[in-house]
This record gives sequence, C-alpha cells and structure tokens, in this order.
Amino acid sequence: MTKKLRAYTIIPPELYVPREADRQVSAILEDLGRPGYVLVARQMGKTNLILHARKTLSKKGDLFAYLDASNRIPDARSFFRNIIDVCCENPIFDGSRVAQEIREHRRDSDLLPHKEHEYELAIICKSIEGRLIICLDEIDALVGVDYSDQIFSFIRSTYFSGRSNYEAFYRLGYLLSGVAEPSDIIKNKDVSPFNIGAKIYLEDFSRQELGEFIEKAKLKLPSIVIERLYEWTNGHPRMTWDVASALEDGIISGIIPDRHYVDSIIQKLYFGDLDFPPVDQVKKLVVESKEIRDALMSIHYDRGSSVNEAIRARLYLAGISRMDHKQNMVEFKNKIFEEALSEKYILNVSPDETKQTIETALHLFSTAEYQRALFTLESIGENSKNAEVIWLTQYWTARSQYSLGQYEEAIASLTDASPRSDKETLQKQSLIGKANLQSGNYLHALEILKYCAEATIEWMPGFEHKLESIVDYSRAALESGRADYKLVEEYCKAVVAQEGVLLNGKCIYRSATNVLVDAYICLAKAARENGNTDHGRKFLESADRYAVGATKIRISLLQFDLNRNPIHKRILLEGCVQALRDVKRFSSFSSEDSNTIEVPQLVQLLVALDKLDLGSHFRTVVSHLIKCTSENEFEDVCVQVCGLAIQGGNRYISVRFLEGIISDPGSEGLDSLNDTIGLLLSIERSKVLTYGPRFVGLFENGRSQVGHHNLHALIEVFIEALKARDIELVERSKDIISKKIADEDALTGIDSASLALIRDIVVVLQSLQLQDSTATPRARALITRLNRAHSPTLPFFPADYFSALGAQIHSLLINSGVPMGRKEGRKIGRNQLVLVRYKTGLKKGKHKKFAGDIEMGLCDIVEIL
Repeated sequence: MTKKLRAYTIIPPELYVPREADRQVSAILEDLGRPGYVLVARQMGKTNLILHARKTLSKKGDLFAYLDASNRIPDARSFFRNIIDVCCENPIFDGSRVAQEIREHRRDSDLLPHKEHEYELAIICKSIEGRLIICLDEIDALVGVDYSDQIFSFIRSTYFSGRSNYEAFYRLGYLLSGVAEPSDIIKNKDVSPFNIGAKIYLEDFSRQELGEFIEKAKLKLPSIVIERLYEWTNGHPRMTWDVASALEDGIISGIIPDRHYVDSIIQKLYFGDLDFPPVDQVKKLVVESKEIRDALMSIHYDRGSSVNEAIRARLYLAGISRMDHKQNMVEFKNKIFEEALSEKYILNVSPDETKQTIETALHLFSTAEYQRALFTLESIGENSKNAEVIWLTQYWTARSQYSLGQYEEAIASLTDASPRSDKETLQKQSLIGKANLQSGNYLHALEILKYCAEATIEWMPGFEHKLESIVDYSRAALESGRADYKLVEEYCKAVVAQEGVLLNGKCIYRSATNVLVDAYICLAKAARENGNTDHGRKFLESADRYAVGATKIRISLLQFDLNRNPIHKRILLEGCVQALRDVKRFSSFSSEDSNTIEVPQLVQLLVALDKLDLGSHFRTVVSHLIKCTSENEFEDVCVQVCGLAIQGGNRYISVRFLEGIISDPGSEGLDSLNDTIGLLLSIERSKVLTYGPRFVGLFENGRSQVGHHNLHALIEVFIEALKARDIELVERSKDIISKKIADEDALTGIDSASLALIRDIVVVLQSLQLQDSTATPRARALITRLNRAHSPTLPFFPADYFSALGAQIHSLLINSGVPMGRKEGRKIGRNQLVLVRYKTGLKKGKHKKFAGDIEMGLCDIVEIL
C-alpha cells in the first residue's frame, strides 16, 4: 500500500472533497453581482477552496489572480501594483504588450494609487475575453496596515462607480478569504461599511463528505473506525486529514485499526506533551484572553446563549466553536476542542491561585487520589467570593467524599451548595441521590432521583449525565422493593434507545458504557421479577457487549444465577476469571469504575468458584487480589470479604480465602501478612497450630509490630500451644505477648484492668500446664476475676472473651486432676503478720490487709511471720 495522505500544503485534486462552500463560490463567480468572502477559522481549508475554484471554475479567456495578503507590502500603491503584476504574469498575456504598456504608464503617472489601479485594471479587463477574478487570501493580515481602508473601499467602488465608468468591470469579481470580516478591518468608521459581500461559511465535512474523503484516500476502514473518527473530529478538515494519515501509517505497518486505535492517535496528536495544529493556536488565544476563557466556561456549563455576539464571532473565527443560529446556542466544534479546552485546562491557565488550587485537586481526583484531592479543596476555605470557585469547590469536595465512600459527608457538602445553572442543579441533585443510593437510603434516593429522571427523560444535548440519573433512579427503585417495574422498563428502554448519542457524549460519574450496562441490568432484574427469565438473559447478553473488567464479572455473575446448565455456569465463571486481567483494583467500598471490583462481587465470585470446585481459578483470583490491592486497602478488603462470607453462611470460604493468600508466593512481600494470618487464626482455631509458628516468627524477626488487632490471635496461639504441649511455641508466643503488654506507648485505648487480666491469664495458663504448686489457687482466683470482669476494652476481642477464657481455665483445672476444692497450706488468721510479694516488690502487714489481693492473685505470701 502506497501512502497517499502526506503533509501537503495544496491538496491534490484526486483527494479534494467539494463542500457546500464550493457550490456557493461557483454561484458567486458565475453571477459576479457582489464580492464573495470566505469567513472561516484557520486550518479549515479556505486556501484550498480558492485554489480549487481557480482550477475547476476557470473558463477559456478567464484570468484568476491569487494573492496572499499576509505578505506585508509597505503602502496602498505597492499593494495595488502587486495585484496587477500578478495578473500580467499569467500565461494568457504571453506575447502581449499589456505588461509593457502598464510599466510605461507608471513611469509618467501622477495619479492617486486607487485611480492608477482602476486604470490598470481596465487595461487588464479589456485585454481578456473572459472574467478577471482577483482572489485575496488571508485578508485579516491587513489589520496591521494603515492602508486597509483604501483597499476595501476600492473593491466596493468597482461594483458601483467602477462599472459605470468601465463596462469591462462587469467581468471583474473578487473572492476574499480570512478569519476576519472586511467590515471589521476598516478602521475609519466614517467610511461606508463593506456590506456588499456574500458571506461563504466553510463548514466541516458532513458524515457523507467524510466517507467520500476516506474513499478517495483508498483507506479500507471499518465503519466503526470511521464513526469513531467522526465522533472525535466532527469533520474538521485538518484534524480529519491528520488522524486519517496516522491511520494510514498504522495500516501500512500492519495494524488493524479499531475504535481504541483511533483513540490512541487522538491522544498522541492532541492530548500529549506537544500541541499539534490547530489546537496550539487556539490554546494561545485562550491563555491571552480572559473574555475567551469566561465564554468557554459558560459553554461548559450549558450557558452558551449568554455569550455576546462579538465573543461568539471570535470563538467561531478561532475555530473553537460552531454556532446554531436557530437555537441561539454556541457549542464546541468537536470533542477534541471540548477536552483540550476543558474546565481543568482553563482553570490551570487562569492567573488565579485559587483556581490553580482547584486544578491541582482535579488532577489528584483524576488519578484516584481522592483523599489528597479532598485535603487540597479544604485548603481553599470559605473566603472566595467568586461564584464559580465556590461551586467548583463544593461540588468536587462532594465528588471526592463520594469516591471515598463518605456518602453522608458528600450529602452534607452539597446541601447548601448554590448551583448557577440547570446543569449544575442536576449535578447537585444527582450526586445527592447517588450518595443516598450507595448508603442504603433507598427511599430518599428514590425521591431525589425521580426528580432528575422526570426532568430528563427527553434527550437534551450536552446533558449525558442526566441519563445516569434515570438509570440510578431505576437502581434505587429495584433496591427499595417498591419498584414500579413498568416504569423502570420504560425509563431504561429510553436510555438504551439513546445508545449512539450516549456513546458519543461524556458522562459524569462513570463511563457511558457502564450507564448502558446498568440500564440493561435493571431491565434484566425487572424481567426476572416479572418471571420472564428468558428476557432477563437477553438483556444481560446486550449488557455484555459493552462490559469489560469488573463490569463483565458483575454481568457474568448475574447470568450465573439465571443459568441452570452446569457447563454454561462453568464457562461464565471462567470468563469472570479471564476478565480479572482488566481489573486494576479491589475496593472495600462501592465503586463505579469498570477497573475496580467491589467486595460483594468478589465474595460472590469466590463462593461460585468453590461450588463448582474450580480450585485453580479460586487461587488465580486470590493472586490477582494480592497483586492489585494497595497495602492501605488490603486489610480492609480481607476483613470485609471474611465478614460478608461469614454473614452469608459461608465461613469456610473466608478460611479458604485467607489460606489462599497465606500460601500464595506473592504474599511474602505483604507488610500486612501477619494481619492476614491473625485474621485466619481468630476465625478458625483449628488452624492455630498450622500457622501459629509462622505468625509468631513474623514478630520475632521484626518484620511486623504487634497491634491490638493481632494480640487476640497471639493469645490463641499461646493457648493452643499449651494444649499441644509445644513448649517452644509456648515460650515464643508468651515472649511476644509480654513485650506487647510492657510497651506502654502501644497500649492506647486499653484499660489497665484488661491488661492485668491478659498478663495473669498467660502466667496462670502456663503454670497449670507445667503443674506448678501455686497454679491451682491462682487459677481459682483468676476464674473468679474473669467471671466478674466487664467486657474487654481490647479492640478485636469478642465481648464474651473473658468469660469464655474462664471456662477454658476451669476445664484445664479439671483435666489436670487437681480438685477444685482442695486447700493448700495451713490456715492463716486475719491478724497474722505476713510477708507478701507484689510485682513492684515485698510488703509486710496483717493478713487481712492483703487477703483481697491474695485472692485476686495480685500478690503471693512469701513468709508467715
């Protein structure tokens, strides 16, 4: 394949695609009743329009003279003479004396510049049989010269007095082109305005014209690629050419292009480190003009109708916008400009520290650093008087809180927020509704989201996120148990009917495909509730077309529940495991990111894999969890997985899940491995002796610190080691526990009575196991204290922990063969002097003074005096 779409300045005729403007130019040059001027932004093809007209519309005897006005000329006389000189260089005058006659006239002429030019034009017109068409390109360059008024006044005069004086001027016509109207270039307002021209608007390629261009370029592109190209460029000629050229390069190198390949080209050309034309010039204008920045923000907030006419014209001629005169709307020319000139970009280039702070927060949010984004937004405070800054701060604070799972806080942040437009009002209400939905306040969510849904069931351009509210209303209705299934079906079918528009738009909280997926899932659930499982399966099949990553897993699990065929069930689960490759994160709270799988779906997948005995796939899921989950979230995810599994009657799943983590080679690098083992030992005591030595070893080698949450597991290791008479493990675990209790800096939140009990439990249990002579009275005293003790204030300890331990000690006493009622030693009178030993040292006094402490095991009698 030979490359055709090279970097041409002049488009080859075989690649040129005529547009409506070509037909307008043809009509104007045929009639010659008024000058035509092409009013369009740069990079839209105006020069090629003029040159194509010269090539295709020229008849025998015609003279087309093309001049680029951006070439600076010092004065009006030189400018006029340059036009004539270009005419004389035309091959039509080969062998003619016209050029010599004009040169001789100039030597003797003392006429004013415009009169001299009129005379010379008359000579040219009389010397040819056809039309004289003068094409002046880049006329906006005349803004910087002091003679521009003379140029346009003369052109205007040729259509009036000129034709009265010279009949040949009826064959004279002008075609002007630039990014400014001639009337705007005339400086002297006393001069008659240049209002005789016929405006020619050179618009973007239509979808049909794009297809013609692709055909002429001989590019074999799938229709889905062409559609994606058009979705991004909206037919912008320069952008279309550049993207198509990149696609051509890819095809030549052996790439089979798809939608994603188009997206990658767009990213490289327009959203990389370097800005390619025409985005580079547009961004320069935005940086330089506050008026332009304010207008663009208005367009972003669907308030384009408020932009005044002068700014609208600047936006259009800069190539940023397109105007809908019927609806009085100003919109971005295409998606590339909309994203390149995003709210974030505008805030970033605005010379305002507060706005730059918001830009920093938005960048943090876009990289999923929601907590840092929240801190950054909080630093703005409430001192700003700028309504835009206030709203953006309130809204993105709530968005950050929502993304962190802080739903109540998000609702509070938006309660007093003051939106400035209908779009912002809908953003506020939909986010409050979604936060209520995610936090389980279904009835409240239903009320708010119904308002959003009813306000937006009719499609409105630029309001893609409103469709999200329609779907969220349907989700809330189904979750609340008060669903009107007919209404849910009506709403969700209205959403999927907007498939093309939705995919071409830009949703707020999640991708457009995820909105479609949720709509189909709601339809499937409604069908299932109505007893129509076949329709439910079909809706899920439709949803699966758009699903990737976690979303695909979610759909497959729903299909798994509806399917009765074991083979199909197995295939669905294998598809889930394969889809895990696209999952980048496991989250302990609700997420609408297709790259993130939530804990409930993870538990559902693990239970399903276990039921079908797909052990290798079970291990694959666990390995991917270890690989993808951050240290900060890993423990929370594990605790929630185990909690949900146990709550659902699947305790064995939590044990298998934790054992899978511990046995996986990737777990060796986890700082929280000790927490995982500790969680397993707390859930399943039968695993204590299996994993206890490794658990204790993690603390011994200094890799892990003993926290409140694993002190419980360490005590379990100690107790089970005693029962098994594993003296080495007893001593190792006892040493770690003793160090923890002695570390006062680590005992925050634990009362001294609970600590004393823990310390004495360890001592007494070991004494019983070793059949120490003092063990029995200490054990009796400890049992009494444990039975009287309040619930421990130790985190992660069960409320009945002390009483349960008392029962264990009682069992050990019975098993040791020592009668519970046995008295040891002689009777001591109340007033008998005794010497006792406390932890802090020896004390002497009457027995009655120490009787209580002796009974509680706080001191021992050393000697009867």
